[in-house]
Amino acid sequence: MLDFRYHALSLVAVFLALAIGIVLGVTVGGSLVSDAERSLRGNLRADVENAHTAAAKAQAEVAGRDKMLDSIYPQVVASRLNGERVALVSWGPLPDGVESGVRDAVSKAGGRIDSVSVFDKPLTDLKQALGSEVYGAETADDQSLKGMGHTLARSITSGGDLSQVLRAQLPDSFAGRLRHADAIAFYEAPKPTDGSDADGVKERDDSRASTIETAMLDEFAKRTIAVVGVEASSTDPSQIPRYKSLQLSSADSVDKSGGRIALVFTLAGAKGNYGLKSSATKPLPDGALTP
Repeated sequence: MLDFRYHALSLVAVFLALAIGIVLGVTVGGSLVSDAERSLRGNLRADVENAHTAAAKAQAEVAGRDKMLDSIYPQVVASRLNGERVALVSWGPLPDGVESGVRDAVSKAGGRIDSVSVFDKPLTDLKQALGSEVYGAETADDQSLKGMGHTLARSITSGGDLSQVLRAQLPDSFAGRLRHADAIAFYEAPKPTDGSDADGVKERDDSRASTIETAMLDEFAKRTIAVVGVEASSTDPSQIPRYKSLQLSSADSVDKSGGRIALVFTLAGAKGNYGLKSSATKPLPDGALTP
């Protein structure tokens, strides 16, 4: 009887000890988890605050840079393009910010925009201007397409019947004198990610249109001081890799003073890819800020 009671009490003591251990373990464990959670929250909060601080600092630095460039821009570019005529050519829709940026840069540098040519749907535009029969003959094969590109370039830079016909038939897309250009500011529209401008994108992707474009740019390069690829700070995706593949010098962010300074110097003949984006080799050509 004593043995049974002893064993019974021993079992009760064991279970009681286990119960106490579980309770204590849960309490201590919960306390440890709560401490860890509080620590994690504190670290995350500190990281977020540090990120906000870093972002604010970066924005302030960019704002300071832009303000400084705004103040020196007119003086830096003054007379750099005196007497030069520039043609603005767009392969696809031309954003207002790009056009106004190019116009402002050329004007402040003492130059003049001779013409603006927008090839929204190149094949359709040419067919409308030339008529179906002539268009068919002029785009019959690869050699004819290259000839069309060369003719376009000659007509835009030196005057010609084709550019005048395009201006008469499509006045909203072709404007200006279209008589003489010393340099070319060239914009190629990126492909929209939202599916807009689908017809235009499809046409510009057509191998015939690509052949005309390449031949046109090659002829521009032979006939002018410079052919410069341009884009705005908001152009997305950036077209600078495309301009590099075409072996064009470029100036990004032409809607900002820094980009406009870069544009003026590249239109004057500086070689390279300049601007404010990471794709630029450097912000400005060497000597750009030297009096």
